[in-house]
Amino acid sequence: MKSKEKLLRAAVKVFSEKGFSGASTREIARKARVNPVTLFRIFNSKEKLYAAAVDYLISGLEIRKQIDTLAERGEPAPEFIAGAIKTLVDANLSAPEVQRIILNTTLEQSKLAPAVVLGRLLPIFQRMQIDLFGYMERGELRKADPLIAARLIVSVAVFHYQLYEL
Repeated sequence: MKSKEKLLRAAVKVFSEKGFSGASTREIARKARVNPVTLFRIFNSKEKLYAAAVDYLISGLEIRKQIDTLAERGEPAPEFIAGAIKTLVDANLSAPEVQRIILNTTLEQSKLAPAVVLGRLLPIFQRMQIDLFGYMERGELRKADPLIAARLIVSVAVFHYQLYEL
Protein backbone atom coordinates (compact mmCIF):
# COMPACT_ATOMS: atom_id res chain seq x y z
CA MET A 1 0.00 0.00 0.00
CA LYS A 2 1.31 3.44 -0.89
CA SER A 3 2.02 6.14 1.69
CA LYS A 4 -0.88 8.30 0.54
CA GLU A 5 -3.44 5.52 1.03
CA LYS A 6 -1.97 4.58 4.41
CA LEU A 7 -2.16 8.21 5.51
CA LEU A 8 -5.76 8.58 4.33
CA ARG A 9 -6.85 5.44 6.18
CA ALA A 10 -5.11 6.54 9.35
CA ALA A 11 -6.49 10.08 9.01
CA VAL A 12 -10.06 8.81 8.69
CA LYS A 13 -9.63 6.74 11.84
CA VAL A 14 -8.00 9.49 13.90
CA PHE A 15 -10.24 12.34 12.70
CA SER A 16 -13.36 10.24 13.32
CA GLU A 17 -12.21 9.40 16.85
CA LYS A 18 -10.80 12.77 17.91
CA GLY A 19 -12.21 15.37 15.57
CA PHE A 20 -10.11 17.86 13.65
CA SER A 21 -8.93 19.79 16.70
CA GLY A 22 -8.04 16.72 18.75
CA ALA A 23 -6.17 14.94 15.99
CA SER A 24 -2.47 15.46 15.49
CA THR A 25 -0.55 14.96 12.29
CA ARG A 26 2.14 13.13 14.25
CA GLU A 27 -0.40 10.59 15.49
CA ILE A 28 -1.78 10.12 11.98
CA ALA A 29 1.70 9.62 10.57
CA ARG A 30 2.54 7.18 13.37
CA LYS A 31 -0.63 5.13 12.77
CA ALA A 32 0.12 5.09 9.06
CA ARG A 33 3.74 4.13 9.77
CA VAL A 34 4.88 7.01 7.63
CA ASN A 35 7.36 9.77 8.39
CA PRO A 36 5.56 13.05 9.34
CA VAL A 37 7.60 14.82 6.67
CA THR A 38 6.00 12.53 4.09
CA LEU A 39 2.55 13.51 5.37
CA PHE A 40 3.28 17.19 4.74
CA ARG A 41 5.01 16.48 1.43
CA ILE A 42 1.84 14.75 0.19
CA PHE A 43 -0.86 16.95 1.78
CA ASN A 44 0.90 20.24 2.69
CA SER A 45 -1.32 20.89 5.74
CA LYS A 46 -3.59 19.28 8.29
CA GLU A 47 -6.57 20.99 6.63
CA LYS A 48 -5.76 19.50 3.23
CA LEU A 49 -5.25 16.07 4.80
CA TYR A 50 -8.65 16.40 6.49
CA ALA A 51 -10.37 17.37 3.23
CA ALA A 52 -8.69 14.48 1.42
CA ALA A 53 -9.67 12.03 4.19
CA VAL A 54 -13.33 13.10 4.01
CA ASP A 55 -13.26 12.79 0.20
CA TYR A 56 -11.65 9.36 0.48
CA LEU A 57 -14.26 8.20 2.96
CA ILE A 58 -17.37 9.59 1.27
CA SER A 59 -16.38 8.79 -2.31
CA GLY A 60 -15.88 5.15 -1.40
CA LEU A 61 -19.49 4.85 -0.28
CA GLU A 62 -21.04 5.87 -3.62
CA ILE A 63 -24.14 7.21 -1.85
CA ARG A 64 -24.95 9.66 -4.64
CA LYS A 65 -24.65 6.91 -7.27
CA GLN A 66 -27.05 4.69 -5.32
CA ILE A 67 -29.56 7.54 -4.86
CA ASP A 68 -29.31 8.25 -8.61
CA THR A 69 -30.02 4.59 -9.36
CA LEU A 70 -33.06 4.64 -7.07
CA ALA A 71 -34.41 7.74 -8.79
CA GLU A 72 -33.84 6.36 -12.29
CA ARG A 73 -35.91 3.26 -11.52
CA GLY A 74 -38.98 5.49 -11.32
CA GLU A 75 -40.49 3.60 -8.40
CA PRO A 76 -43.34 5.07 -6.36
CA ALA A 77 -42.41 7.55 -3.62
CA PRO A 78 -42.61 5.08 -0.69
CA GLU A 79 -40.14 2.71 -2.35
CA PHE A 80 -37.79 5.58 -3.22
CA ILE A 81 -37.86 6.87 0.37
CA ALA A 82 -37.36 3.37 1.82
CA GLY A 83 -34.47 2.78 -0.60
CA ALA A 84 -32.87 6.12 0.27
CA ILE A 85 -33.09 5.37 3.99
CA LYS A 86 -31.63 1.89 3.43
CA THR A 87 -28.79 3.36 1.37
CA LEU A 88 -27.95 5.87 4.10
CA VAL A 89 -28.21 3.32 6.92
CA ASP A 90 -26.03 0.87 5.00
CA ALA A 91 -23.47 3.63 4.41
CA ASN A 92 -23.40 4.42 8.12
CA LEU A 93 -23.05 0.76 9.03
CA SER A 94 -20.28 0.12 6.52
CA ALA A 95 -18.37 3.29 7.44
CA PRO A 96 -19.36 4.61 10.88
CA GLU A 97 -16.52 7.11 10.58
CA VAL A 98 -18.68 9.21 8.24
CA GLN A 99 -21.16 10.08 10.93
CA ARG A 100 -18.45 10.60 13.55
CA ILE A 101 -16.51 12.97 11.30
CA ILE A 102 -19.66 14.93 10.44
CA LEU A 103 -20.70 15.18 14.08
CA ASN A 104 -17.21 16.08 15.31
CA THR A 105 -16.81 18.77 12.65
CA THR A 106 -20.21 20.24 13.42
CA LEU A 107 -19.78 20.12 17.19
CA GLU A 108 -16.35 21.72 16.96
CA GLN A 109 -17.94 24.48 14.89
CA SER A 110 -14.97 24.08 12.64
CA LYS A 111 -14.42 26.56 9.85
CA LEU A 112 -13.89 23.44 7.74
CA ALA A 113 -17.48 22.23 8.22
CA PRO A 114 -19.11 24.05 5.30
CA ALA A 115 -16.34 23.47 2.79
CA VAL A 116 -15.29 19.97 3.71
CA VAL A 117 -18.27 18.08 5.06
CA LEU A 118 -21.28 19.94 3.70
CA GLY A 119 -19.57 20.45 0.35
CA ARG A 120 -19.29 16.67 -0.02
CA LEU A 121 -22.79 15.89 1.26
CA LEU A 122 -24.68 18.72 -0.46
CA PRO A 123 -24.89 16.93 -3.84
CA ILE A 124 -26.62 14.00 -2.10
CA PHE A 125 -29.13 16.33 -0.44
CA GLN A 126 -29.68 18.20 -3.71
CA ARG A 127 -30.39 15.00 -5.63
CA MET A 128 -32.83 13.80 -2.99
CA GLN A 129 -34.46 17.23 -2.93
CA ILE A 130 -34.99 17.16 -6.71
CA ASP A 131 -36.44 13.65 -6.59
CA LEU A 132 -38.75 14.44 -3.68
CA PHE A 133 -39.94 17.59 -5.47
CA GLY A 134 -40.79 15.45 -8.50
CA TYR A 135 -42.87 13.08 -6.36
CA MET A 136 -44.63 16.10 -4.83
CA GLU A 137 -45.37 17.60 -8.25
CA ARG A 138 -46.86 14.29 -9.44
CA GLY A 139 -49.04 14.14 -6.32
CA GLU A 140 -47.32 11.04 -4.87
CA LEU A 141 -46.20 13.00 -1.82
CA ARG A 142 -47.87 15.86 0.00
CA LYS A 143 -46.38 19.21 -0.97
CA ALA A 144 -43.75 20.41 1.48
CA ASP A 145 -40.26 21.86 1.40
CA PRO A 146 -38.24 19.14 -0.39
CA LEU A 147 -35.02 20.18 1.39
CA ILE A 148 -36.64 19.62 4.77
CA ALA A 149 -38.01 16.29 3.53
CA ALA A 150 -34.51 15.24 2.40
CA ARG A 151 -33.10 16.24 5.79
CA LEU A 152 -35.80 14.21 7.53
CA ILE A 153 -34.90 11.14 5.50
CA VAL A 154 -31.25 11.55 6.45
CA SER A 155 -32.27 12.11 10.08
CA VAL A 156 -34.23 8.85 10.09
CA ALA A 157 -31.19 7.01 8.76
CA VAL A 158 -28.89 8.61 11.35
CA PHE A 159 -31.34 7.86 14.17
CA HIS A 160 -31.66 4.24 13.04
CA TYR A 161 -27.89 3.91 12.92
CA GLN A 162 -27.51 5.36 16.42
CA LEU A 163 -30.11 2.93 17.80
CA TYR A 164 -28.28 0.08 16.10
CA GLU A 165 -24.98 1.16 17.63
CA LEU A 166 -26.43 1.34 21.17
